[in-house]
Amino acid sequence: MSNETEDQLRDEIIEMKKEMKKCNKTKIALKKSEERFKTVAESATDGIVTTDDNGNILFFNKILKTLFGYSTEELSGKSLTMLMPDKFRKGYLNELENYKISGKHTLLGKTVQTIGLRKDGTTFSFEMSLSAWKSNKTTYFSAIIRDITKRKQAESEIKKSLIEKENLLKEIHYRVKNNMQIISSLINIQIKHVHEKESVHVLNETQGRIDAMAIVHKNLYESSEFTNLNFKDYTEKLVAEILSSQQLNSGTIKTELDIEDIEMNMETAILCGLIINELITNSIKYAFPDQKGTIKITLKSYSNELELIIADNGIGLPKNIYLKINETIGLQLIYSLVNQLNGKLKLDMSNGTEFKITFKELEYEERL
Repeated sequence: MSNETEDQLRDEIIEMKKEMKKCNKTKIALKKSEERFKTVAESATDGIVTTDDNGNILFFNKILKTLFGYSTEELSGKSLTMLMPDKFRKGYLNELENYKISGKHTLLGKTVQTIGLRKDGTTFSFEMSLSAWKSNKTTYFSAIIRDITKRKQAESEIKKSLIEKENLLKEIHYRVKNNMQIISSLINIQIKHVHEKESVHVLNETQGRIDAMAIVHKNLYESSEFTNLNFKDYTEKLVAEILSSQQLNSGTIKTELDIEDIEMNMETAILCGLIINELITNSIKYAFPDQKGTIKITLKSYSNELELIIADNGIGLPKNIYLKINETIGLQLIYSLVNQLNGKLKLDMSNGTEFKITFKELEYEERL
């Protein structure tokens, strides 16, 4: 062997030793990394499982064994389908085949809820996060599995409690509406036995106010929500009720409604309804001596305020009227209702009578 050949062989041996040393270091690093991963996985509070691209189980932690009730020997190398109810197995295997062809998997990077099958045949709900990774051109899948049985039970109890409370609220609104209708009927009976015009007038007005509040509870009872109602729908029913109670000839006094589609809480709606009831009733009785005219009701939202306008094109109020000290009970009530709304009232008598009320929706007081 020549010196040149001997030198080349020596250099190759040195390089080989270097490569072997690198490989050994890589193996050691990989082993340490694997040990760290296992330590973390075993200390996790969720189940962890890794499979190959055929769905065969390669790794799992002790929590996964506890969740599904299997031993290490029973899980190692087995198909992941053993942990699924029958109805999910075909879809799972189809996903793996589709991933091999297209590189796409519908569950990757997502957290989904599904059903697991225990060794004893029972099922349970769990939440799963799936990820994919490659090593030496081989794809592996890792899933983190969290038992959500207790959470599902808690959610079920909350839903049950909500349904019970909704039914209770529905029953309350129903009973309040019925009680108000009973009171209204009793007043109606009383009216038949009263002969003084002023007394009949007062009883009729009281009956109208009760009916205005009863319609609120009727709407809430019939709606899917029990704290808010559609004010447009409420106003339409209220106005129809008022006109019906006044026994007007058809088409004599017209009403125009321009109401935004606004959801309003019960407390605010009742106050607005009472205001509308008082002002429409007053317009019908005093604004149109010949029973001909138009009443317009408008509700608009501006920024964080609402604007309610009730106007008529009748003969108007006396020029010397002063709302705060007027002796008319209806007008005193309107002023009181506006105060309860924390609103502002502006009266315009330049063309008929217009009441403009600006206010914010009331916030519910804290309930025990």
